[in-house]
Amino acid sequence: MKLGLVTAYSRSSPTTVTLISVDSAGAGTETYNQTVDGEISSPQVTESLNVEVGSPKILPNYFPPKLSSSDQAFFLLAFIACTTSVAFTSLVVATVPTLFAMRRAAISLSKLADTAREELPSTMAAIRLSGMEISDLTLELSDLR
Repeated sequence: MKLGLVTAYSRSSPTTVTLISVDSAGAGTETYNQTVDGEISSPQVTESLNVEVGSPKILPNYFPPKLSSSDQAFFLLAFIACTTSVAFTSLVVATVPTLFAMRRAAISLSKLADTAREELPSTMAAIRLSGMEISDLTLELSDLR
């Protein structure tokens, strides 16, 4: 006995699966109908079924409507606006920590400039004095020759 699975669609009960058994000689066939609930009916031949052998055709339940060019333009502009707002938001989120880091760097640079303003004149005076002493030593050494 050879078994074949056939999906049968009926207008009155679209949830029926039909199992057809064919004997090896191909002479006798029996049909069993099984509903979604799992009930198997006795062998019977139903005339109201449209039987197809093969892979089932699955049709989508939703067909999107055709959009006019003005609707397409609206959706395109809405997409561009949303993308732009997301990009701007991410830019702001990335900029805030950077601005805080730049603020800390500016404060550090200000403190460095204050320290240099306080220390630089005395350091320059010490360097000038060291240069004058080196120059005096050079003159004294040249006089000793």
